[in-house]
Amino acid sequence: EKPTTIDGHAIYISPSLGLVLFPKDGNDAATLVRHADIAMYDAKRRKAGHVIYTPDLEQTGMDRMTLQNDLRTGIGRNELVLHYQPKIDLTTDRISGVEALVRWQHPQRGLLFPDDFLPLAEQTGLIKPLTDWVLNAALRQCKQWESDGLDLSVSVNVSVTNLQDSNFPSTVEAALRASGVSAHKLELEITEMGIMVEPPRAIAAITNISALGVQIIIDDFGTGYSSMAYLKRLPIARIKVDKSFVKDMLDNQNDAVIVRSIIGLG
Repeated sequence: EKPTTIDGHAIYISPSLGLVLFPKDGNDAATLVRHADIAMYDAKRRKAGHVIYTPDLEQTGMDRMTLQNDLRTGIGRNELVLHYQPKIDLTTDRISGVEALVRWQHPQRGLLFPDDFLPLAEQTGLIKPLTDWVLNAALRQCKQWESDGLDLSVSVNVSVTNLQDSNFPSTVEAALRASGVSAHKLELEITEMGIMVEPPRAIAAITNISALGVQIIIDDFGTGYSSMAYLKRLPIARIKVDKSFVKDMLDNQNDAVIVRSIIGLG
């Protein structure tokens, strides 16, 4: 874990180790290395530093590989579906917009919720084509509503990986152009933690997307330990207070104070 210095910059590298025991985990080098590799990838996935091999890891690894392959083909086969959660304007009691929530209609496993496949998509790079699919599908639906006389904005959740992709603003612009939806009807929800992974790159992406006319929303606000110095520079349209504060705010004075403070900060 000692840093390596390159061009005057300290580079920190964290190891992921897979450990095996001879002869319990294998009688030959090839088997031992294969089992160590399985344990190593589990250590990477869990960011655990090291993992000791157990037979159940092999089945878990196979299940993950199968699900990864299924997701890759499932995106291409349009097995993903969007459910739309309405957002109510409390001053008018009318639906002002919707949030697109992705589900996966797996041919064998049935309807899968985001927790079942989004972490895998993040770890394998599939989050990019998945987000592209969601973005384009949501905008097509928004255009259909517009044709039906419904004036609704649609919000789409964006991952840390998308924010770090320098091509993402161009992806958003292309999706808007293809759908014919006005940019102000699209909202992108970005978690507070997502901004803080690499703030300069995230700020550049958010600024470029906002310049298109897209509304930027900070999701899960209050949980990301973000710097006010960064947040004040961002073209943010709205903030969503994290549910951990909102759900008990009528009964918990601490939560009520926090929510009032966040509203004031907004």
